[in-house]
Amino acid sequence: MSETVPAQRDIVIRRGTADKVFRTFIASGAMLSLVVLGLIAGFLLFRGFEIFKDFGLSFITGTQWDAGSGDASAPAKFGIAAMLVGSVVTAVIALCVAVPFAIAVSLFLEYYAPHFIRKPLTAVLDLVAAIPSVIYGIWG
Repeated sequence: MSETVPAQRDIVIRRGTADKVFRTFIASGAMLSLVVLGLIAGFLLFRGFEIFKDFGLSFITGTQWDAGSGDASAPAKFGIAAMLVGSVVTAVIALCVAVPFAIAVSLFLEYYAPHFIRKPLTAVLDLVAAIPSVIYGIWG
């Protein structure tokens, strides 16, 4: 038995016409998607800067939300600080409830649940995890 290593061969891939057409079609669709996303992002940034031009940084830090009376005597005041704080507090409370519950359920299923309980509960949890959270929000 000889110890010589065979010569390395070059791998040549010859793509057919259908492969080239498909690749071009998919690449064009991907580029179109990126262009559309870029246009949406540009539009949102352009329109978003107008609020800072009108209200300044107080739009982020202010707590008042008053549309005013429509005339120049009572100008509108808009601030989203209270809404931002409320969103963060709600998210933290949700995490404080969900994380311990999720850890407890996972530990129970992995170490303590009998097999006849583990199988159906695992299937139910996989099904529940597959449903987008927006659907739960629609249900209320």
